[in-house]
Amino acid sequence: MRAEIELTNLVLNIQIGYYTESDVVPDKYILDLILTIDPELVLIDEYKMNRVFDYDPLIQEIQRMAVETHHETQEKSL
Repeated sequence: MRAEIELTNLVLNIQIGYYTESDVVPDKYILDLILTIDPELVLIDEYKMNRVFDYDPLIQEIQRMAVETHHETQEKSL
């Protein structure tokens, strides 16, 4: 058994690639992501608010990792 967490339309304010002054630079990127995760971390046997998986820390960590590093595409020019 596996569990999935689906995040859609997560806005990331990151820079991917290198741009010149004449390039059109995207101001944001939209991430759609499906994570497979240990069911014990997300599935609950009864619905109680204190047992529901909180997505906020996961989203904050993704956003933190995205902005801390410059990302390059495979099409990078030398």
